[in-house]
Amino acid sequence: MGYKTWANEEVLASADVNNLLMKQTVIVCTSGTRPGSPPEGMLIYETDTDTYRGYDGSAWQEIFVLNPPRAEVTRSSTQSIPDSVQTTLVWQTANYNYRAMWNSVTNPSRLTIPAGMGGLYRFNTTVEFDHDPDPQSGTGTRQVALMKNGAIVGRLITANAGTGQAARVFYEREIVAAAGDYFEVAVYQNSGTAIVINVVQTTPFFQARRVGPA
Repeated sequence: MGYKTWANEEVLASADVNNLLMKQTVIVCTSGTRPGSPPEGMLIYETDTDTYRGYDGSAWQEIFVLNPPRAEVTRSSTQSIPDSVQTTLVWQTANYNYRAMWNSVTNPSRLTIPAGMGGLYRFNTTVEFDHDPDPQSGTGTRQVALMKNGAIVGRLITANAGTGQAARVFYEREIVAAAGDYFEVAVYQNSGTAIVINVVQTTPFFQARRVGPA
């Protein structure tokens, strides 16, 4: 039954409730108690996933998630990066941290996908390497890599950092991630000596945000 115009003194029957009212409102349920045999266009809200869904005639499709997972972490002190050693950055502070993607105690280098919140995520990070201690050198590359579960899934390399110049590297990517996946930022430089990550001119940061279903 679709839209209905009611006549004066017309009786509201149980069929009207089931076919009109119940199927044209947002049904509150859980992901395990969705309505059976739903009509196309039915809307539900899942209390266990905070997700609004609509039925497209064959499957429930995500519309949007209330308070989606997102976090931004940063550092307030420098971190030394050894020569020619891939080094994972350790974050010290969260500017925001919805759904506890970051844990400052157990895994301060990671942003972890929360339970039930797999989907498409956008990651971005900015890191500035201090200039080579030898102002006449400026040799080697500076690299920022995005790591998923300990493996590189993307990176940006800046070659010939420049004499006496800091090297700022920015990286962004969207990735499909499952609940429990964790992401980190790893850096690399081969100037011939240790270099620190700057925190004054450019504050290093790492962001993640769920942008939709996979």
